[in-house]
Amino acid sequence: PPPPNYRVWKENINYYIDRHTIGLFEQGVYDLPRGDFVELRAWVLAKLLWNPKEDQQGLIDEFVAGYYAPQLVPIYREYFNLLSDACEKSGAFLNIFRANVTDWLDLDTLAAATGLMDRAEETARRLAEEDPRYAPLPEKVSRDRIGLDLVWAMNGRFYRREAQLFGKPYPGPTDPAAAAGDFRRFLGTKPAACASTANGPPRGSTRVLMNRSSPSTTGSRRPTFRSDSKISPPIVCS
Repeated sequence: PPPPNYRVWKENINYYIDRHTIGLFEQGVYDLPRGDFVELRAWVLAKLLWNPKEDQQGLIDEFVAGYYAPQLVPIYREYFNLLSDACEKSGAFLNIFRANVTDWLDLDTLAAATGLMDRAEETARRLAEEDPRYAPLPEKVSRDRIGLDLVWAMNGRFYRREAQLFGKPYPGPTDPAAAAGDFRRFLGTKPAACASTANGPPRGSTRVLMNRSSPSTTGSRRPTFRSDSKISPPIVCS
């Protein structure tokens, strides 16, 4: 799923600098050809490691304009802010092994994020038709929506129930099993690698839906999972 840490790379690096760290390894998504903005993360993290005082948002905008197209800068900025705001508002604690996003990513936010990615793909296709220099752009943009596609594949049944419960439209895939198969083929993985995505929402998501439908929590989006640690770790969401 998309890790909504787009605002905190610089802050996390400086967390270690302020504690006199002399060596820091930032992994990003180094070993996968497809993932959540793999190239952007690698480039921005490298720039921040070289100069931790750089403007992170400026670096992101510079990369998007150069690697993708200037027309995508406002779309991706809105997308990153949308997911970051949702995570910060929920108070959820995330780590890299956490697959369940339903306690911080509700249907409205997921639908809005999907709409932004649709806009990005439409813009990429239009630019590619108008200018041959942008011929590779549609593939780049479709590759970077993989995180959202995974959320729909893993949690489609959960979000369908949320739509039914609150009387909202459901913009996700109508067939979760087929969506999981498409996702697997896009990745080029073995069937077992994505077998669990067609088996319904991950553990704990039903409780989140019950919390959202409860009169005492509707509108507050009380998170289900929190960190009980008293140590202040590097920031994940905010």
